[in-house]
Amino acid sequence: MANRYYVDNFKELTEKERNKLRQRFVCAECGEWVNWWKDPKNDKVYLACYRHDRNQHDGVAKEFIPPDDRKTLARRESMGTEIISVNQALAARNLPTTGTMNESQALQVCRVYWPKAPDTNIEAAAYLCRDYGLHPGANHIYLIPYAVKDQSGKVTGHRWEMIWSIAAKRLVTMRVKGQYSYIDDTPRKMSEAEEIKILGAVDKSKVRAITRLRNMQGMEASGIGEIGAGATVKGIDKGNSLLNMAMVRSESRALDRLPGDMSLPVMEAIDATFAETPDGHQVDKETGEIVEGEAKLVAEVEEAPSPTEKPKAKAKPKQEPTAEATEQVLHPEEQTEVEEAPPPEEMPLEEAPKSPIEMDWFQEQTGILQGKKLEGWTNAGIVGKLQGITGKNAKTVTEAVSYLNAEQAEEFVQLITDTVEMA
Repeated sequence: MANRYYVDNFKELTEKERNKLRQRFVCAECGEWVNWWKDPKNDKVYLACYRHDRNQHDGVAKEFIPPDDRKTLARRESMGTEIISVNQALAARNLPTTGTMNESQALQVCRVYWPKAPDTNIEAAAYLCRDYGLHPGANHIYLIPYAVKDQSGKVTGHRWEMIWSIAAKRLVTMRVKGQYSYIDDTPRKMSEAEEIKILGAVDKSKVRAITRLRNMQGMEASGIGEIGAGATVKGIDKGNSLLNMAMVRSESRALDRLPGDMSLPVMEAIDATFAETPDGHQVDKETGEIVEGEAKLVAEVEEAPSPTEKPKAKAKPKQEPTAEATEQVLHPEEQTEVEEAPPPEEMPLEEAPKSPIEMDWFQEQTGILQGKKLEGWTNAGIVGKLQGITGKNAKTVTEAVSYLNAEQAEEFVQLITDTVEMA
């Protein structure tokens, strides 16, 4: 009892402040996440192991160091050191290292793979694994931090995004849209004749690829992917190339456009063959490139605060996760203090693209429309609508949205809102 961590001003703290304080610590005796408890002898509130009523563990710590000096199980395997691997960490917790998972297993597995990611991102990744039979250990999905910078270029925080491998996208496509086949010897590099026919001109500054698919009903879909011919390629020694990245993009777009009973989740896809993130490599979401380096944990940072009011041309901000949802997630080493971001060679930083519409809300609402299979609200359909409004060509939804001015953005937000209400 002498080691108990009492919080005298507990009643003065908001729910958000309580969660932040709780997430800073782990149990000093077993390393598990901690919860709030009330001392019946003095009515004071204290932090202790979430199983305190069964194991009587008192005391908290910012980092758990086992008595036998073993390394923390959830750490990545690092070059030149004897750190227990992720698979061993999962096995020690009796969690699956591959295959399907239930909700509880998926939450714990994702927390082991990404101990610094916010709860909301962990939950989104876990629910995707649960619903579609995916697993991080099979190189199906990744959570990657991107730097958020102010106008002076100073890093003010990080934005975590979830991406999935092209292999996972193929798997999910077959489950929700049925069997399909590749036709016309695709994916492959586009011929000059195809570029002229489809895009109107040949662009020597870009490497372009095309993929054509046909489902069991005979319906076809095609997708085009491209990348700058002068782009730097990482992972060449592993077989990566500009053409490979262009083909992955083209296949991803073709899978999105393939007709089916359900729409696919809206996420970027990369080639998992070159995505060794569990061993410390980082994936460039935009190009699928791999930035190689020693395995290191991502610096702990707080998410940029969401605005409290909805701006005219901005959509509603994300809500804080509920206490019930937070309680389901393990917090083995999570801290909320802002730390200095690692050097670029250790973690690829990408400035968040400026958008006149809050993209989290945008993806949520358009995902609802796509889930209801409304005509014209596929990714390609949305790009077409936005091109008609702005008069500018765009290859992705994000790019098309960025071309909207304030007035156009406000009108398009209203169009989405009205369509969702009528759907």
